[in-house]
Amino acid sequence: MRHFGSSSRQKRRNSGFQDKVISECFYLMFYGLMLLLIIRVLVLNHPYESVWDISLLFLGTSFYLVLRLVLRGEFHEKDYEKRSGFDLKKAAKRGIISTVGFILLMLITGFWELKSLGDVISTIVGGLVFFLFTIFFPYVSYKMSG
Repeated sequence: MRHFGSSSRQKRRNSGFQDKVISECFYLMFYGLMLLLIIRVLVLNHPYESVWDISLLFLGTSFYLVLRLVLRGEFHEKDYEKRSGFDLKKAAKRGIISTVGFILLMLITGFWELKSLGDVISTIVGGLVFFLFTIFFPYVSYKMSG
C-alpha cells in the first residue's frame, strides 16, 4: 500500500538532495560567469565599461561566498590546523606563492604595469593586501570553526 504523506526521513533526504542541486547550480552559474568575463575581457577585448554589470555581480557573489564560508569556519584548509593552533607558517608559505602568482597574473594581463616608481609601489601594496587577505580569511575561518 502506498502512503501519500512524506515521512520526515524522506523530507530530510529530499532536502539534502535539493540543497546539493542548488549548490551545483550556483557553482555552474558562478564559474560560467567567471568564464564569460574572462572571454569577453581577455579574448574578445571588450571594453571594461561594457562588462561592469557582470563584473559587479561576479565580485559581489565572490565576496558573499567568501564571507559566508569564513563566518561558518569552512574557508580554511584542515592542514592549517595543528595541535597548538593555527599553522601560520604553512599559511604564509601558501600565501607567498599565491601572491606571486596573483601579481604575475595582473602584470601579464596588463591590469598592472611597472613603468614608473608609482606603479612599482602600487604593485607592492596590492600584493601585500592580497597576501594579508590570504592569511586573514583562513585565520578567521579557523577561529570561527573552533
